Amino acid sequence: MGARPRSIPHLLDEKAKEHPDRPFLKQREPGHGPWRTVAHAEAARASGAAAEKLHALGLGPSAPLMILSGNSIEHAILTLAAMKVRAPVAPISPPYSLMSADFSKLKHCFAVVKPKAVFVQTFAQYERALAALDLAGVEILSADEAAPEQVIRYADLIDGESGAAVSVEMDRITDHTIAKFLFTSGSTGLPKAVPQYQGAMCAQIAASEGLRSEPANP
Repeated sequence: MGARPRSIPHLLDEKAKEHPDRPFLKQREPGHGPWRTVAHAEAARASGAAAEKLHALGLGPSAPLMILSGNSIEHAILTLAAMKVRAPVAPISPPYSLMSADFSKLKHCFAVVKPKAVFVQTFAQYERALAALDLAGVEILSADEAAPEQVIRYADLIDGESGAAVSVEMDRITDHTIAKFLFTSGSTGLPKAVPQYQGAMCAQIAASEGLRSEPANP
């Protein structure tokens, strides 16, 4: 076995100190445009700042973050931010929002997760899906600057630094902290939420590092 991190957010912060300027995430701009890059230190800072604000919004172990959009830098940073305050993250397959007539699977996932906040990358693209959900008491987050005024902007979430609340919550992370809810395909019925624990995810990293390690000299 290789080195085992304490948790996924702890690992990010450790790597940010070791390699602050090393690229952490890269994303191609639409239309095969230039690459957008986020370094480790910036990812750690942005996720910490967003974590502080998510905590202030009430997110935590029993108040998850649901993500309706596909992969993106913003998706990744908010996932890490939620983990820093022990809020489970539930990424939902985009077709449940974009290719459904009745949004039945989306409604089911929403009812199971009971999120405190929902993130959409582009508001207009997911507006119909959001309208199908009972969003009373649920905050809507988006990277879309054209979103309605009541929607919380991603740019505002990542502005600033993390604070004492994030430090306290990260100290409470254990192997049994739920990092994510991943839903099954639903091909034989309604999708089922499968919890992904910090301990299991970190054990996978340790196993992978162990396979990559050089064998000891005899």
